[in-house]
Amino acid sequence: LATVSVLYWYDMRLVVVAACLVLTCAEESCVADDVEGQLVARHPGTAGEVAVGDKLQSLRKYDAALRYHRRVHAREGTVLSLVSVATDLKGLGRYAEALGLLRQLPKEVRGLPELAAFHASLLDCSGDHEGAYRIMQRLPNKDLHTKLTTLDYLNRIAGGHRDLETLKREIVTTHSLSPDQLVPNYIKGLTAAPYHTWETEYPYMEPAVRIMEKYASELAAEFKTLESKRVLEPDGECLSPLWSRYEISPGWRQIHSCSESEAVAACTMLQEIAALGVVTIIRGGYSSIGAGAHIAPHYGWTNGQLKFHLGLQVPGACAGIQVHDKLLHWVQGSVIMIDDSFLHEAWNNCTSTRTIFQVVIQHPDI
Repeated sequence: LATVSVLYWYDMRLVVVAACLVLTCAEESCVADDVEGQLVARHPGTAGEVAVGDKLQSLRKYDAALRYHRRVHAREGTVLSLVSVATDLKGLGRYAEALGLLRQLPKEVRGLPELAAFHASLLDCSGDHEGAYRIMQRLPNKDLHTKLTTLDYLNRIAGGHRDLETLKREIVTTHSLSPDQLVPNYIKGLTAAPYHTWETEYPYMEPAVRIMEKYASELAAEFKTLESKRVLEPDGECLSPLWSRYEISPGWRQIHSCSESEAVAACTMLQEIAALGVVTIIRGGYSSIGAGAHIAPHYGWTNGQLKFHLGLQVPGACAGIQVHDKLLHWVQGSVIMIDDSFLHEAWNNCTSTRTIFQVVIQHPDI
């Protein structure tokens, strides 16, 4: 089941309702055309176009989703249809167009909490972190998610902001989080460090690391093939417009033969690592940032996971990652291990693309 968010206008409020749509595709990553064909056949008419557009959007097929959502908006011109188009534009990195659409709405509508948060995210994506922060300040609901999103915007304001430390202290005190790991899903009692040396801390993981290193050349070649097939996805967080990825579906666990996968080398490697039984794999995938890219400072989702980064295409020390107070550089064919629950940012100041393969594992203390 895929959840499709439906917004409708009622009693001067924007209400979020969940609707469910059944897909017969074997994988979430089935190509856009297959999804379109199945959904259009099952859901004809305007409602079908909405369903197709929403599903394509959930699969990050924003170009295809935009075609459907624009047709619906041209006919209906509702708040929902406008937001759907703006969301597609955001996914495509066309932030100015998305902001222009949103500004067509009356100010009192844009001020509704759900739309205000979306407006703030567009400003953040376009580089106006201060403007995004001002909008978040006005939101009435100051739950943990809202506070952490606001904190992300503050962390990105050049030169710092006077409210940054105050908000951090409030989050730590109110929600009992670690001051260095400000994540929405925090698990107490886990070993915490921005960077881990598996050789000394987790020597039993060595066989898994050796398998990753063994596959480095094959993975680098496979990434180029995936790139040529134009199946890479833009990162939905808009932390950098030059950040793309290809995640290996969790279906690799059930595939009897990795020849069924579009990423044969990655599937085979993940199966070999899983068979060792020394780590619990959550997911894996390719991650690429183009020349000149900067992934803005942010915290991860949870401290219940650690990440292996295997260098596949590393232009040099001009590409790096800062995790809390630790500056690291990827090395082609080698593995580093980080905890992204700490504040981190990455950059590629080189003249060519930096590509890694990321293996996310469950924290060994769990």
